[in-house]
Amino acid sequence: DSYGSPTAAEDVNFFAQTFHGPTPDFEAAFPLGKPGYKDPPGNGSGTSGPAAAAGWAGEANLDVQWAYAIAPKAHIVLVGVQPAETQGVQGLPNMMRAIDWAIATYPAGSVFSMSFGTSEEAFAGTSAAQQFARFDQTFKRGLAKGDTFFASSGDDGSSGVGRAHHQTAATDHPSVSYPNVSPYVTSVGGTQVQSGWTWNPTQDKPFNDDGSRNPLYWSWTQSGSSEAVWNESW
Repeated sequence: DSYGSPTAAEDVNFFAQTFHGPTPDFEAAFPLGKPGYKDPPGNGSGTSGPAAAAGWAGEANLDVQWAYAIAPKAHIVLVGVQPAETQGVQGLPNMMRAIDWAIATYPAGSVFSMSFGTSEEAFAGTSAAQQFARFDQTFKRGLAKGDTFFASSGDDGSSGVGRAHHQTAATDHPSVSYPNVSPYVTSVGGTQVQSGWTWNPTQDKPFNDDGSRNPLYWSWTQSGSSEAVWNESW
């Protein structure tokens, strides 16, 4: 994760105690240097400023705790890297360097859960294909060693958003993110457990003009049991 978290160990221990699990086997590693959470690289509240570091810490804690929930007896390593991966050209190469380090450091058969991704638009012109091909060499080295790589499929499907616009504008073409599109990585999307109920929208407008929820979008019927693709159009 970008930056990691200064409270990850304390928080995952509290998580384990709350849900009566075994004592976590956890460590944090900072192969490119530990960030100062009060004065990380960058300025202000942008993608690499102090406010961003605090936000990323929340995501890192979430990732550690649910890795623990899935594999409570695993040795879990939070690899923290700076700057934020949302910087694309600046952040993603550092992420891949850290993964290279982890492949060389940890035992064969390690499982990498990568909670990051960047769109091709972060790399201008033909640079994307060249950069991603170079990054794929890292995954090839890990696979040859017996490691496994999982990546989040992203929040926007194939619609994509423009990195140059700080994710405020949709691209004019389908766009997906790396590394989840790498042939050497397993892309993992979200699901929604619908137990005893079934989402049954009759309109595709989630919010009314005044900002309130539109009940016709959020409507559901009682009964049913499914684990559907997490696909809320809003």
